Amino acid sequence: MFYLKYFLLFSLCIPQGLKANETILWTVKWKPDGKHFAVGGTGKLDLFDKEGQFLRSILPRYNGSVPTVTDIDWHKSENLLAISSQNGDVNGILDLDTNTFLSLGSDHTRGIEWSPDHQLISLSSAGDGHLRIWDVNGKLLKTIIEKNGVEFRNVAWNPAGDQFASTSHSLFVWSEQGEKIHEGKTKDMLWGLDWHPGGESIITSSEEGNVRIWNKEAALIKMISVYHEDPLEE
Repeated sequence: MFYLKYFLLFSLCIPQGLKANETILWTVKWKPDGKHFAVGGTGKLDLFDKEGQFLRSILPRYNGSVPTVTDIDWHKSENLLAISSQNGDVNGILDLDTNTFLSLGSDHTRGIEWSPDHQLISLSSAGDGHLRIWDVNGKLLKTIIEKNGVEFRNVAWNPAGDQFASTSHSLFVWSEQGEKIHEGKTKDMLWGLDWHPGGESIITSSEEGNVRIWNKEAALIKMISVYHEDPLEE
């Protein structure tokens, strides 16, 4: 039984210098009960116990080339694992009790996250800048096109679950329904992203080595240049 109705799925952009066929472990996540963790990467999705003992491969069946698992997220109460993948062959939800897999599209994707308010939003961008919203049965509810071929690199819900943010060339803040409500522009290519636990601010990191603190309306508060003694101004 699914308690979460929506989740976040977003696009993958491989950093320069990395090849898709390299043995890379992109993601690792503890199960909420703390008894197991899963690790995913190039042709890998493996389950371990808490001591690090390999238990079994849980990579869903796929067609075509070997998939690269880019992100995973455990359901908080059910034995379900949400999966995103680079080539799209294993985007979906794996039920480890029944060993069944619900596919959710075939886009090149970066990551996946269960929302705190029991919704499931997929966010993908194979170079054409689109948001996709799915329901738990795999029905596409909405597609939102962002101009200029934006590649969404990360996504995160706010603690209340009524907004989520995404990173690309800008910081975007979206409503629960996928409407863009704020944009914080920058010259950097943003990657890392997280909301403050209180929901009043957002932090991002960039390909250029900068950390930014934004308010919840995506207005810049401060920039920290990690690799330079003197922070660079926007």
